[in-house]
Amino acid sequence: MLPNQELQKVYYFTSRIRRRFEGDKAPDRQNLYLRILENSGVNLVFGRTERNENWVRVASQKRKEIIKPEIDSFLGLTQKVINRTFVRARPDVPKALVKTFGEKGTDVNIASLLLRDHFKNEFSTALLISGDSDLVTPVEILVNDLREIHVVIPNNGQGNLRFKKACESVEFLDLGLVASCQFPDKVISPKGKILRRPDEWV
Repeated sequence: MLPNQELQKVYYFTSRIRRRFEGDKAPDRQNLYLRILENSGVNLVFGRTERNENWVRVASQKRKEIIKPEIDSFLGLTQKVINRTFVRARPDVPKALVKTFGEKGTDVNIASLLLRDHFKNEFSTALLISGDSDLVTPVEILVNDLREIHVVIPNNGQGNLRFKKACESVEFLDLGLVASCQFPDKVISPKGKILRRPDEWV
């Protein structure tokens, strides 16, 4: 931020993680992080998490790569069964029934609040941290209306060409900067409770 700028709002867009299996602690770790963000004055905006089961094509014919934990080998017979399955599936490849969890609605939420705050004239400069090319159109609207907007892309190569055509300020997220901007290992909540960094995050 420049000396003449004042931070007005910070939004964090996400969806709540579902438990994928018994004993899955990921939702608890996410809730801890969200509590700390909210206590820090960040506005949380939630999409939704959808669970789906789909038949998808397997990417490898090798026994050690087709599933994890890997299938045990029985005198080479397991690989022969896999090979036979690939033969039977020709000209396609075998499929596996896979359970997936997907985040929905986040791109719409980002675009909606970005445009809402723009039309309400609540900011002069916006910083968008996203590589979702679906957000190029709202970025173009802001640029055409002479708003200053900076786009930071978390992953190299993610949507960068379209963003670069939409606005002049596009860069990739500096992971070293992220590492230096972490919360401390212990955070005190407004009620005085100590919130500790999970061991998985160390």
